[in-house]
Amino acid sequence: MPRVLIIAECVDFTTAPIYHQKRGNIKKMLNFQVRDLIQNIIIDPSVLRLLWKVVSEVNYQELLSLPDRELSQVLMQKVSNQVALDPEEAEKLDAYVSSKLLLIRDIADAA
Repeated sequence: MPRVLIIAECVDFTTAPIYHQKRGNIKKMLNFQVRDLIQNIIIDPSVLRLLWKVVSEVNYQELLSLPDRELSQVLMQKVSNQVALDPEEAEKLDAYVSSKLLLIRDIADAA
């Protein structure tokens, strides 16, 4: 995922003369990569609702005291206890949880 973001941020189509000729090809390439990424990260909404329900039910002091990796593992375990996830779904959810750890900690800190 970061590879696409790096490319998208580094290529300025309006000021980079080299890319003016290949602008269409690069945009098509980025569109395909972004579409593939979106398809690869779609998570079942019921699993997302369950995750956020788990976050709201966990002791907030526990959320704040655990290091990132352990916090992610605890949340994943609690979700896995309530719903069966295949390995691909578990990987997507783990990536999602990892990307939301700051938000999860902010929610816990505000409670």
